[in-house]
Amino acid sequence: MNKIAQLTKRSLFKYVGTKNYLTILKKMFLISYKSGFLKGSEEYKIHYYVKHLINKGDTVVDIGANLGYFSSIFSELVGEQGKLVSIEPVPIFYEQLKKSLKKSSNCTVYNYALGEENKKITMSIPNDNSFFRSGLASVKENASKNDFNFESTMVRGSELLCNLDKINYIKCDIEGYEKFVLPELVDLLIKHKPIVQVEIWGNHKETLLNFFANLGYERFNLLDGQLQKDIALDIDAGDYIFIFKK
Repeated sequence: MNKIAQLTKRSLFKYVGTKNYLTILKKMFLISYKSGFLKGSEEYKIHYYVKHLINKGDTVVDIGANLGYFSSIFSELVGEQGKLVSIEPVPIFYEQLKKSLKKSSNCTVYNYALGEENKKITMSIPNDNSFFRSGLASVKENASKNDFNFESTMVRGSELLCNLDKINYIKCDIEGYEKFVLPELVDLLIKHKPIVQVEIWGNHKETLLNFFANLGYERFNLLDGQLQKDIALDIDAGDYIFIFKK
């Protein structure tokens, strides 16, 4: 993010308040996305590509839906005969998410975090000099009082999603907690064999790559507008796409 964008967001957050700030972010994204303004951005390349991976009538699960950027796209792609399950643990993001999807009859929205057990948790967002980084919410055992902290509820995804007739696509972006959530969903992955889109970084990368390989998935990244298989791991390729090897 460039300095002008950072300054703009800091100013918005300071003067319009948290809820209005999040509403503005969401509306700015939707306008920019639909106009095609974001097509040249590395950050949003997968947002435009998912239309090649999702079909009308599919069931999609969005884990860590945030303000609903992907969920809004998913809802349109699956159509009236499809289904979207959108999951967001941070209450103020959840409220924005519901507003984004309120006209979509194919959506079910949950205010939960997924994990290995059912319990109350704290979601924390770093306080970056009064700059509210909406995409960095994570589960914290000992959250700093200087950060933005929110109480939420954790549930087992295997229980929450067990009644779905099918799962065709899962998007998971939960700031490193994927290493707990996805293994907990292993029975559903084996049963439904969905395409899985995951943002993987840090120390848990090797763990998750091995996890999917052992389940029979092939690893892809989106480069130059195309899915490419087994590219070098030292290339910064954004989201990983895992597709079950038929």
